Amino acid sequence: MTEAIKRPRRKDPQKRTVLPTLPPTSRSRRALGFTVAAAEGRFVLQKCNDCDAVTYPPREACPKCLSMNLQWRDMPEGGELIAETTIQTSTNVYFRERTPWRVGTVALEAGITVLAHIHGDVAEGGRVRMIARTDKSGQGVLMALPEEETENMADDKQLRELTCDPKHRRVLITDGRTQLGQAMARALSAAGASTVFVGVAETWRPFAGADELAAIPNIEVMGLDVTDTVSVNELASEIGGKVDILINTAEYVRAGGAMDRDGIVTARDEMEVNYFGPLRLIQAFGPGMDSEGRMA
Repeated sequence: MTEAIKRPRRKDPQKRTVLPTLPPTSRSRRALGFTVAAAEGRFVLQKCNDCDAVTYPPREACPKCLSMNLQWRDMPEGGELIAETTIQTSTNVYFRERTPWRVGTVALEAGITVLAHIHGDVAEGGRVRMIARTDKSGQGVLMALPEEETENMADDKQLRELTCDPKHRRVLITDGRTQLGQAMARALSAAGASTVFVGVAETWRPFAGADELAAIPNIEVMGLDVTDTVSVNELASEIGGKVDILINTAEYVRAGGAMDRDGIVTARDEMEVNYFGPLRLIQAFGPGMDSEGRMA
């Protein structure tokens, strides 16, 4: 049974730091369809339109009839774990830093057998529910979960590598002036985030919900204006190394259509928030988060 994770202690500077690495990134062009579906939380496999054979890993041609007419189809998620092992060491740096790591062979209801990451609560010979998710390198992977929900299931260390569960993680919300940003802050605090940094442009200017926002546990209000490159860079230099999850809630909503306004001032404001804003965040926070395998 998975044990509930505890809030990490302050790091001992004398202990070795885990290397900021990513899982293997090499995939074939055919695997792109699987990765796109995994990013949407869908479990898909290739199915031959000529002989109905299901295949995995992704291929250019059907292994049964050699047809090139393969399509990605949603598949039943059920299966059975028929063999498993725990990797204690690896030639790959990412997995070597995270061993022991459990993998196994799963016989799917779809009619094929696949190699997948295995949740710690799955027993050999037990029923499983397959999921497809993107790993920290952005590639689609398979993981077998227990068929039924178990206690502390989301705290499995391998599952957390494939999810954005905020428990004991530090999150940055880019705009706390909006109702969406404030609702996100409450939800993340309730979900166990260790710290929720909430960006607010022009912190001196009052806004609705400011007192309620400041009263939320584990909230830190930070000055952040996504339309100002200096503001974004200064915040990244201050907390960039601490942010595990970045959620952009800044948006500019224009009323009406292009013919309902004079000039391009409104359009320029839109671009500053909706396009250049995320671009500034990516450039300032992206390199550090990418090297650490964090989530944005």
